[in-house]
Amino acid sequence: MALSNRLPEAVQLQRKAVSLSKDAPLYRLHLAELLIQSGDRDAAKVELESLRRLGGRFDRQAEVTTLLARL
Repeated sequence: MALSNRLPEAVQLQRKAVSLSKDAPLYRLHLAELLIQSGDRDAAKVELESLRRLGGRFDRQAEVTTLLARL
């Protein structure tokens, strides 16, 4: 978990990981979690909706649903 004083840096690094590994939805999930921690709910929702559209191709849909419900 990112320390709050380094959260912006963690978000930036996770965005880079997502952009380099478009086929790694787990990176996108972690980005959404960091965005929620940082208070950027709109950006987190974009990431989570993208994961939700993957359906059965991403096995952590229950987590995605839970996080979307918290937004």
